[in-house]
This record gives sequence, structure tokens and C-alpha cells, in this order.
Amino acid sequence: MKIPLIFFVLFFSYSVLADEISDFEISGVSVGESLLNYYTEDEIIKRINEVGGDGYNDKYYGIYFNDENKKYDRVSYVIKYSKNDYIKKNNEFIIEGLRGQIFYKDDFSKCLQEKNIAYSNIFKIFDNAEIVNDETRPHFADTSGESIGHNITFKLKGGYIQILCMNWTEEFTKKNGWNDNLSIQITTKKFGDFLDSL
Repeated sequence: MKIPLIFFVLFFSYSVLADEISDFEISGVSVGESLLNYYTEDEIIKRINEVGGDGYNDKYYGIYFNDENKKYDRVSYVIKYSKNDYIKKNNEFIIEGLRGQIFYKDDFSKCLQEKNIAYSNIFKIFDNAEIVNDETRPHFADTSGESIGHNITFKLKGGYIQILCMNWTEEFTKKNGWNDNLSIQITTKKFGDFLDSL
């Protein structure tokens, strides 16, 4: 049985304990699945070409879609994607990471409250959760150093869960259109280890 992560983390339901990262889903999707289960190949490639995303050394690619289930403002996917594999018709678009974001345009304190609820409840959901990162620091994208992220990362069997509240400066938000947000991200161990190697 798949368990919607946002509901259990933020809304106080403790009846299920789990160990495996793949037991949980964001907006109906779990890591390890193919994005082709949810979007056509044409939709995925169109999104990559039109909106762009984050490329990771021609191994992975990050793209986002607006959440059709309306639980989040945006859902992002990191897929195993290589242009070389795509040319060879050898791409399955396996999801190695996914993130749900809820925007807090005028109430960052609410974001921090929700993050703290998620932090305290994560141990009630995952009986083997281990904190590997708990920090507040400037985000590298804002060279002023004034946009601050409040991050907690948990290591679990098969991967990681990250809970992040991002507080962008007003100037950075106006320039880039990025909003303060609560982000819940699930990644496979494989992708998490890949990021650590960069």
C-alpha cells in the first residue's frame, strides 16, 4: 500500500510505520516508477525542451509540472534521462527523485510551523529515520547570501527525505519569480549518492 507523504507528515496520522522510501508517494507518484505511467513521452520531451530544467551530467534531469491533484502548487521529478539514451530509444524515464512544493507568498512563519510539524512527525512514520543534515544556510542561487533555506534531511532504507523551507528575499523573488515554499522531497539512495559525488 502506497502512503501519501504530505498527508501523513503534516496532518498527524501515525497508524502506519514504514522503512522503505518507495512505500511513499507525492501526488500519487513514487520513486522507482516510470514517469511514462503519468505523462506521455511527448509531454515529457516537450516539457524538457520548452521549460528546461536541471541537467545532472547527462545522467539525470529535473523537470516540473503543476500538480493535477492540487495537493501541491508544483511537483518536480528527477528522472534518469540521457540525450544519448533518448536518441537510441533506450529511455524509460525512471523517477529517481520527486518533490512537492507548497508556496507561502505572504506567510513564511506558516512555512516554518509546517516544517516543524513534519520534523516531529517523520519519526512516527519512519521507524528507522536518521537525521543526516539539519541546517539553516544561504541558498547558493542568491549571490547576496540573504535568501535562507531551513533544511532537514533524513536517511532511510533506499533513499532520503528532505524537508525544506525556503525564504527568498523580496528582490530575488521579483527578479526570478521564485516564491517562499515548503518543499518535501524524496530521492533514491542512488540519486542521493550521485549528488554527494558532485
